[in-house]
Amino acid sequence: MLSAAYILGGLILLFLGGELLVRSSVFIAKRIGLPPFIIGLTVVAYGTSSPELVISLNAALDGYPDIALGNVIGSNISNILCVIGFTAMVYPITMDKEEGRADGFYMLGIAALLYLLCLTGVIIWWHGLLFLLLLVIHTWHVFKRSKSHTNDAVKEEIETYPFKTTMWQVIALLVVGIGCLAVGGDFLVTGSVAIARMFGWSEAVIGVTLVAFGGSAPELATSIVAAFHKHSDIVIGNVLGSNMFNIMGILGITPMVSSIAVSDKFIAFDLPLMLAVSVVLTASILLCKQLSRAGGALLALGYIAYIAVQFY
Repeated sequence: MLSAAYILGGLILLFLGGELLVRSSVFIAKRIGLPPFIIGLTVVAYGTSSPELVISLNAALDGYPDIALGNVIGSNISNILCVIGFTAMVYPITMDKEEGRADGFYMLGIAALLYLLCLTGVIIWWHGLLFLLLLVIHTWHVFKRSKSHTNDAVKEEIETYPFKTTMWQVIALLVVGIGCLAVGGDFLVTGSVAIARMFGWSEAVIGVTLVAFGGSAPELATSIVAAFHKHSDIVIGNVLGSNMFNIMGILGITPMVSSIAVSDKFIAFDLPLMLAVSVVLTASILLCKQLSRAGGALLALGYIAYIAVQFY
């Protein structure tokens, strides 16, 4: 009963946090002249990845490396197949080739680097330092690129808050939204792991499924909220940015606190799949103008199949 209460409370906090985060981010984007895609790629993506950071740090410190690494790998797979898939089923997602091309290739490169480092059998402190350096370089590049956009970059009238707000009030609501996502994600994972362990599932399976989905739930909540408001540029930016932060941020900080041993299961199956779905997303950005509801359904079915295979 307590586990179910944690799950329900987590879901409520996640959707509340998603609503606050999307509205606040779009408000800030309009006020300072940044495109929503850039805000989604940085503020929203990093904020919604905060639960994964807490999860992986706690798991590594508690001696559960399969959960620490499986959380990142599974979350990246979930972000593409589950988050984008189910979001597109709510409202078709526009693919912005000009905005997403560079970040798609960067995400691919980071995923490939992670796979190569995992082949060594352990993620250690200097791997983390390398990822953090790459994160700083990418964030600097994103904001430098945003300067090429004028204040007219966000021309459409976007609904934000139904009441008059100041910038400081919106920033406060943004912080509250991120806090709701972090606490909600922790609640959801706590309840899910407790239930999973009742059935005797392995840490690796728990890491890439229940824990990873719990960590990705903020991205799913935020993206569905954005889809309802027809802000598909935030959805793609959120997923790309979150996937990159999961690797560069979470696996940048965590191994500097505690080394992470790499399971053979991850090298043989989950990491190659993460690379494959990253290729699919990047190719979709380059080749498709829009991801339809049917395309979203295919991705969602792929995620359901991935989960099913884990328990087969």
